[in-house]
Amino acid sequence: MSNKILFVDDEENILKAYERLFFKSFEVLTALGSKIGLEIAHKNKDIAVVVADMQMPKINGVQFLSQIKSKLPEATRIMLTGNADQETAVEAINNGNIFRFLTKPCNEELFRKTISSALEQHRLITAERELLEKTVSGSVAILTELMSQFDPDLFGKGIKIKNLISVLAAFLNIKNSWELEIAAMLSQVGYLSLPNNVYEKLKNNAPLATNEKILVEKLPEFASLLISNIPRLETVSNIILYQQKKFNGEGFPKNDLKGDDIPLGARIIKPLIDLVDLEENLKSKKEVFEILSSRIGWYDPNILTKIIQCFLNTDEKKVLDKNKMLSIPFKKLKLGDILAKDIETMNGIKLLAKGIKISQINLLRLGNYSKLEEIKEPIVIYI
Repeated sequence: MSNKILFVDDEENILKAYERLFFKSFEVLTALGSKIGLEIAHKNKDIAVVVADMQMPKINGVQFLSQIKSKLPEATRIMLTGNADQETAVEAINNGNIFRFLTKPCNEELFRKTISSALEQHRLITAERELLEKTVSGSVAILTELMSQFDPDLFGKGIKIKNLISVLAAFLNIKNSWELEIAAMLSQVGYLSLPNNVYEKLKNNAPLATNEKILVEKLPEFASLLISNIPRLETVSNIILYQQKKFNGEGFPKNDLKGDDIPLGARIIKPLIDLVDLEENLKSKKEVFEILSSRIGWYDPNILTKIIQCFLNTDEKKVLDKNKMLSIPFKKLKLGDILAKDIETMNGIKLLAKGIKISQINLLRLGNYSKLEEIKEPIVIYI
């Protein structure tokens, strides 16, 4: 855990006093004024506590700590001031999200206790964030693992949609596309709810009974409900719920939502899902775009235009397959390898789809299969 403390004041002798007082207990950083303080904060993302004086020129303590909040959201903030008036305290707490408000001169013992409490607060916030991140990544990993075991082709489809999202995000300069990528990966998870006989009918393009069609139509709802139980994936859950909703309001879910009121992520993923489906039916890129463009009312026209521009001007295969490939014997496959080609048995049974990152469960499953049936070699992975 970080014990890095940043002290910001416009008086150099006060900063030196802080260094003498705390250097044995904490990692002390000092900044003469708010401008230098912001520069130090930009270079030290692991700062745990920021202590700032209220009365500083140009940018006062409240304004400074408000900016620190955006730069270091997990850092605990403490305000020091000689003006012990209620108005200053209220402004500091409301605008700077202050953990503690101390008046100068501050008792040394109280100061130490306050900083120790601030460090504990930072530890709790950091621990909560790490727990959430592990919960999210672990839950997503389990669901994708289930899909890869249920049907490698189903998992492979999610990988293809995610790869398209990655290329499109780079083309459109979308800096934070993680929610879209997770939605793409989990867009097919609803199929896990289907009875085996219904799923087999779908795979073989066999006719469905009326009640079976209803089950298929509601796949996004099942997937959305499943994902809604994972913390921080509320937006992803909503994207998946509306992934089959047409821009004109038709499709599932059956409600009055249409046009720009449909979640943006769903409006992006819908044409990409259909693009992958069409390409799987051996349609050329030109034919795919002609079909997508002919479906009046299905897609957000602005988004469809950007998708067509992106994939007409970008060789997505070159972007996605830019890493060199390596052929290895099955026994050398290890944790973390990414498959460049499907893994199959000698009888043609697909075990894992291209694009999957090998997990411990994958290795165990493949090991069990290899004892019963020979696995086709070599295994092709990305370097």
